[in-house]
Amino acid sequence: MSQNPIMRSEARVPTPRADRYAKQLWSHAAWRARQAAWTPPEGVIEFPDAMGTCRITAEPEHLVLSVEATNPANLARLQQIVGGNIERFAGRECLKVEWVQD
Repeated sequence: MSQNPIMRSEARVPTPRADRYAKQLWSHAAWRARQAAWTPPEGVIEFPDAMGTCRITAEPEHLVLSVEATNPANLARLQQIVGGNIERFAGRECLKVEWVQD
């Protein structure tokens, strides 16, 4: 039996409000997630239908987002969902989430 490889990408978003945005992302996604946990400064969201996982870390000057999926379509969708939410939450800061794939 072959197992699908895990695809990953990460975004390091500079902001002094990383904790606030991390908690807001977790709270927003938790009601839809298969499983979600938040223990500051880190959190994890497992998306439904085996779409993938997002790990969140609030550093003092950066919000670190890491998404994992088993196929390119799910990885792209997670990047869109997670990045879009952060950019919307941080509208006043005009944050831009830029993903780097492993």
